Amino acid sequence: RSVGTPTSVFTYISEVKSWLPDPIKGCMWFGFGLADTTCYVPVYSGVTSLPESWDRPDMTRLNRSQAYWAFALADTLSRIRYQEAIDDVRGVRDPAESVFLQEQGDIEATVQDLYAQKNQTAARNDAEKLITRYVNECMTAVAAGYWQLTDYLLFKYYYSSDPDTMDDRPAIAVSPRL
Repeated sequence: RSVGTPTSVFTYISEVKSWLPDPIKGCMWFGFGLADTTCYVPVYSGVTSLPESWDRPDMTRLNRSQAYWAFALADTLSRIRYQEAIDDVRGVRDPAESVFLQEQGDIEATVQDLYAQKNQTAARNDAEKLITRYVNECMTAVAAGYWQLTDYLLFKYYYSSDPDTMDDRPAIAVSPRL
């Protein structure tokens, strides 16, 4: 079935690199909502916890403390004037995804160095802590950025605010972390 159905709650792309240590062997690029409007966040196999805002969303009532709703609303609001709004979504999403992709090699190298320097158990524990912290920082930044995007889309397209009075398009605050 298509991954772009309007009822998608989440989409993901799985990546497996069998030659890497277990904590980074698998990476699921996860995003809430539809593929065209989500931001894919790397979730490595060694992650031991997720931010509460990403864990088990309640889809029966809007809740600004849950990341799911930022993505759902950004998608819904982008449908008002899709041809214009998708450029705003991409302008927020694409730079963050680019940073995540650029960081992937550094993360893999850092974890491989841990395994080269320490015994298996210590390396795995340190790698899981590192990966969990990294993934949680990525998820938290993306959720905050998507809530800003939701507000931006709401005023730009739903309320048809004057472009001259609009704030600048928001950005997801990501920067290299290792």
